[in-house]
Amino acid sequence: MPILMIASPAGPRSRSAAVAALIVAILIVAMAIAWTLRRTRRPSRVQSKMFSMICTGSVATMCLFQPQPLIGLLGCTAFAVLTTYISIFHTAGYMLVNLAAGAGVAAVLAMRIVESSGDVALAVSALIVLTALNVAVPLAVQSLLRALGMDLAVAERDPLTGLLNRRAFFREVATLLDGHRGAAAGGHVVVIMVDLDKFKALNDRHGHAAGDRALMLVARAMQRSCPRESALGRLGGEEFVIAVVSEEPDSPTAHRIRQAIANLPMGVTASVGTATAALDTMCAGPLVERSLTALIDDADDAMYRAKRSGGDRVAHHRPDTPDHA
Repeated sequence: MPILMIASPAGPRSRSAAVAALIVAILIVAMAIAWTLRRTRRPSRVQSKMFSMICTGSVATMCLFQPQPLIGLLGCTAFAVLTTYISIFHTAGYMLVNLAAGAGVAAVLAMRIVESSGDVALAVSALIVLTALNVAVPLAVQSLLRALGMDLAVAERDPLTGLLNRRAFFREVATLLDGHRGAAAGGHVVVIMVDLDKFKALNDRHGHAAGDRALMLVARAMQRSCPRESALGRLGGEEFVIAVVSEEPDSPTAHRIRQAIANLPMGVTASVGTATAALDTMCAGPLVERSLTALIDDADDAMYRAKRSGGDRVAHHRPDTPDHA
């Protein structure tokens, strides 16, 4: 747009304005090229903030250098696009900076309209439209994103216990591993499988309502027993899965979970199985699901060993332990 405006009779007329338009165009093209070349990963938060602030300054520069203030006001509509971007990816503070810049530029241009033509009504009308556009569009996008986020959060949760479903659990673990991979040299990933003992008998004896209440109490007990940065999911029925990043290969979390479930008033117990892998051996990216599935299978084998041994106990997977042990 700055290049096109240089070629337009209504565009910048002075040499300094043309130079400013050329600098803006170069900056925007350079950022676009840099953004495109980073297709394999997102720009960092700092780079994104720099992009936002440079674009805010570029739009303000081009609007103020327009010899016709009405055209400059038309260019102020670009602030709405920037405010929407900032409202999605950054904090309200940066959004307010962009809104303030847009309001300041629009006010200057409106005064120029009044000075050049005396048309106060036109200047005020333009300000009203720009204000509505720059405020309403970002707020509408925020409301839409919040509604979509709520729907997504509901879709990713088990409706009874509030724990993650299988698909969301895998995604949460991938995020958890990415957050610890660089800083946790020598760390371990511990997967814990939990299966309630004689749960069918509880349903048969007291009804499904009692069974549902037991599942909810178990979910809360597990949440209280797990470290803050854990992923908890319900795989179905009375079977649950937890992933924890631990400095030690044998996390005490499994024993806390077993004890917490045994202490519940519903009289239920759990068979718990664990499997551990070194953090640096876990695949990254799309392959993390394969590594995690293998750990879940190993923890599942250990859990069934605990169940065959009478339940209400913890069993740890060992590579050299036969499945029938």
